[in-house]
Order: sequence, then C-alpha cells, then structure tokens
Amino acid sequence: MRVPIEVEERFASGFGDWRQRRLTAREIAMLQLMNIVTDRPNWSVEIYESTVIAHWASELSSSELISPAAWSWCVAELRDKALYHGMFNLTVGCRS
Repeated sequence: MRVPIEVEERFASGFGDWRQRRLTAREIAMLQLMNIVTDRPNWSVEIYESTVIAHWASELSSSELISPAAWSWCVAELRDKALYHGMFNLTVGCRS
C-alpha cells in the first residue's frame, strides 16, 4: 500500500524519489551499435580511419533509427571512448 506523503514531509529515499527518463528507441539502437563496435578487435585505433568508418556505416547503420546525424554522434562518442580506452585500457559501455 502506498500512502502519498508530500516530499518535504518524508524521509528521502533514493529508490522512490528519483526516476531516470526512458530512453528512446533511437538511443537504444545507438547504444547497441556502439556496443557492437567496441566488441571488435582494434576498434579504438580503427575509429580514426575514414575507410573503416565508411565500411562500418554501410554495415551497421541499416536500421531506419540510425540516421546520418545519429551515426555521426555515435562516431564522436566512440572517439571519446577510444581516448579513454587508450589511457586506461578500459572501455566504458552499456548493457542493453
């Protein structure tokens, strides 16, 4: 049973007070695409090669959810991840 109590009158709980907004289908598709790329060997070097980027674009952006703008955003984010990967040998990712 939930009894509505004003926020100011109750003890703050991290479980009930905050909710993340839902991801859109496009955002989920972009996360899946970036996970596919980061699972490939040598991705953190190849992300800077235009011929590889063009090949990946034709291979991975066949979904109608991955527009040219979404693909460009993915490449920019992957390049940021590649810098972090180069410094710490870690890849920050997302399970979807």
